[in-house]
Amino acid sequence: MRFAAIVAAALAAAPAAGEVLTESECGALWAMVEDIDAVEGRIAAGQIVLRDGWCSITDVEFRQDGQYAPGMSFGRLSWRGEGLRARANRLETPSVLEVRIEDARYVLQTGDAAMDYMFRAQSAPHGIDAEVSLTWDKAARQFVVQRLDIDFPGENAIALTARVGNVDLTSKAALQASLGSFALTDMTLEVTTNGLFETYALIPIGSALLSGAADPEAEIAALLADAKAAVAELPASSFDAATKAALTTILSDLPNPAGRISLAMRSDAGIGPARVAQYAMSGVPTTIADLAPVFDGVTVTATYDRTAGGTD
Repeated sequence: MRFAAIVAAALAAAPAAGEVLTESECGALWAMVEDIDAVEGRIAAGQIVLRDGWCSITDVEFRQDGQYAPGMSFGRLSWRGEGLRARANRLETPSVLEVRIEDARYVLQTGDAAMDYMFRAQSAPHGIDAEVSLTWDKAARQFVVQRLDIDFPGENAIALTARVGNVDLTSKAALQASLGSFALTDMTLEVTTNGLFETYALIPIGSALLSGAADPEAEIAALLADAKAAVAELPASSFDAATKAALTTILSDLPNPAGRISLAMRSDAGIGPARVAQYAMSGVPTTIADLAPVFDGVTVTATYDRTAGGTD
């Protein structure tokens, strides 16, 4: 949520193209991030500078109170964009935002100085870099993730592009209204995992699915069998045989998938809240057949290249 909150604030405060910002103007933009309600805890940061046309701040730390509270740090956070010079004027939302994060790390804060030092040292080789480029077309009400690239330690990475229609960012009220009208029309996702799933996703997912399980391996086997059965029932008009085979192979490799996973989605009408509004009356779907209307006019393709490894 912190990254999303920072992006949202920066999009509402990005400098106009061609403008030469001062360091004080960059500082004013950063102050808006510090005031976001969604950013939990306290923020500490180093000096803000103008660096090759980017607003840049080093040694950013998000701290939460309490023992064993999780924290996050960025070695450097940089941003630039096209649109308004300063959010303080509140005249119009910028049309372009680029954000770079260097050396992002999660650090556990125990309250014990020695332990905190060791946790910081332990996290030093595990920095994460990220870059995101966003655009918003006010006239077309179209929001585009031109690219979101996240580089994890080792041979692990995530790359995402997306196009979302019916998005109005002109005001907070308009944005809230868009939450009920937006529609995702295009998306591509590529995940390179060689330990990525186990390191970042296994514990939270496993904790949610296996809480209280006396035999976790048997429980996982049953869950995976149900998932594979659901994949087999997906509508062929949206998921072709090759895509179903790729999804099934990914499930077979859990909890240790290794390789490159690619997923693409296309829908002229888009997928959004309007697609699922019908279930407000009929109730939560319990079968794939019940979900079929969601996939009308939607094409999904998936591939799984296990060249990096994977179980047989």
